[in-house]
Amino acid sequence: MAPQAPNAEAPPARADDAPAKPDWSRLKPVGVLAAVATVLPPLGGFALLGTMAWVGPWLGERPAVGVPLFVTGFIVLAGLALLPTYAQAVLAGFAFGIPLGVPAALTGFTGAAALGYLVARRAAGDRLAEAVDANPRYAALHHVLLQGHAARVTFVVALLRLPPNSPFALSNVALAGLAVPKLPFVLGTLIGMTPRTVVAVVIGSGLADFDLSDPGNSTTFAIGIGVTVAVVVVLGVMARRVLDRMAGPQSDTDTATQEPPGETTQALESSP
Repeated sequence: MAPQAPNAEAPPARADDAPAKPDWSRLKPVGVLAAVATVLPPLGGFALLGTMAWVGPWLGERPAVGVPLFVTGFIVLAGLALLPTYAQAVLAGFAFGIPLGVPAALTGFTGAAALGYLVARRAAGDRLAEAVDANPRYAALHHVLLQGHAARVTFVVALLRLPPNSPFALSNVALAGLAVPKLPFVLGTLIGMTPRTVVAVVIGSGLADFDLSDPGNSTTFAIGIGVTVAVVVVLGVMARRVLDRMAGPQSDTDTATQEPPGETTQALESSP
């Protein structure tokens, strides 16, 4: 009897051969941190604004102690997502005026960004980055926009921070969870948040001398603040458009064949 021909059919695919899917249950710590970063800062902001009438003069009357105390409090409270940067920047202007208030606020939120980054990295680890990298398209975007050259990463972080409605604490969680390098994260945060921080300090300094009984002074102050805020909003819209243009060409990859993340990333990096 002739030997039986071997079965030409391919063996059934094993479950291990299926594409790996992200384990979203591992993102629970990130979700909790994001919820805290969303809820607590507005509540703390209302509390700070309610006590500013006596906190501001107390700090301003003793700048040698008040400025370091303010900066330390800014770093800790904003870095732990207990207070929003807007309210603390307004307090800086109210207590110290523009010459001292601007550098104090810039130092405070830069330190707060670094602290928030460390806390978020510690809590989130690489869970969010791994979940994003499980999708070839998002993995390519993640690499090109947030893990490429330091100058590009700094530029992208600055654009993300520039819009006035960009939440500080929540952005810390998201960017740290995506494993953005620390130095570009801090530099991009400083560059992107400087315009809106200056606006908040100017508003606070104007509140210190605001006199409702002088209509001319009130009108000038209101117009100046309105124009300044409008400029920051326009800059924020422009930043969003630049980000959309940077990410726009990637939309075509959804309809293309799914390539390994490495091949997709190489194609994106080689494109103009």
